[in-house]
Amino acid sequence: MAMTRPEAETKTDEESNVFEGWISHGSATPLALRPFEYWLQWQADALKVMAPHSAQWFVRRQEGAEATLLAIQRFRACKDAQSARKILRAWVEEEVGRLQADMEALNEQVRSLSQCFIGAGLRAISPGGFS
Repeated sequence: MAMTRPEAETKTDEESNVFEGWISHGSATPLALRPFEYWLQWQADALKVMAPHSAQWFVRRQEGAEATLLAIQRFRACKDAQSARKILRAWVEEEVGRLQADMEALNEQVRSLSQCFIGAGLRAISPGGFS
């Protein structure tokens, strides 16, 4: 008996019905995947929002590490307690400034992520969604 199509290509009526049940109003996007689409879109939006904040954080960490190394080098070279106090005071003031910048950036990032999350929620409940 000769087959006209390979067995791997044939679909049973049951397989066709299952697939067609996943199709939403002529769209090729399965309804079951819609929550993942929303979640992935939110993830993409959130990462876009976080990228500049993360880059700035790394710059401040690099500045902090370099300032600490410089302070250590100055400590090794200083000869009296007064010089050591000045070095330590300058280092602490710079570090506190970086920490303050971190807190301000964190506040901005939380605000941006909140807006991103609200936007994703609104898109998820709107009739058109992400389409």
